[in-house]
Amino acid sequence: CSTAGEQQLWEYKFNAVGGPSSCGSCRCCRRKVMWHCDKGIRELSWCLRNYLNVGQGMQYSYFSGATPCGCKCCKKRVLPAKSSSKSRGPPGLKGRRGPFGPRGLPGPPGPPGFNGSLGAWGDPGEPGPQGKPGRRGERGIPGDAGRDGKQRKLPAQVDCLWSPWNDWQDCSATCGRGHTRRERGILVSAEDDGYPCIGLTYSYKVCSLLSTCPP
Repeated sequence: CSTAGEQQLWEYKFNAVGGPSSCGSCRCCRRKVMWHCDKGIRELSWCLRNYLNVGQGMQYSYFSGATPCGCKCCKKRVLPAKSSSKSRGPPGLKGRRGPFGPRGLPGPPGPPGFNGSLGAWGDPGEPGPQGKPGRRGERGIPGDAGRDGKQRKLPAQVDCLWSPWNDWQDCSATCGRGHTRRERGILVSAEDDGYPCIGLTYSYKVCSLLSTCPP
């Protein structure tokens, strides 16, 4: 019991007279340990002062190397002791794997598989030889004579027609060189290949009221 030491999950303790009531009549009892990390600032002296060797409750331990909880000062909660008659210490190493057994008999055949999907279309074949020309058909019965059509009158050509020129507008300058403008429009547009209107719809010329401007 003394050589079992303190494990991460189980703790062994030898009692001189007898173990707790939960341990039974044996002297070597084990208790389940639950480790928790104390994230506060805990030094070695603080952990030693708060270490209580009681049957169950909270205990603090300081670890200088690897810790079971992740920090230096760990607190553990131990559950009531149980008898260690069936389990004297931590589990041993795992044994080697045994050899493979003999190969079993083959199983029954499986059910038939599903039919496969249709394949892709093949390439088209070469064209066959040209057939012989057929016999000439019989002459059909002549149809009835059509009705006389009406004579269509062609539309007369319409030539374009200009409107008379408007009066000249006022001169743009009262003295010196200026210009004036007049306009005209289309009265009748050309239709049915008639002669179109040729020319502009406006006309310019130079004008002046006074040949020279006064000083």
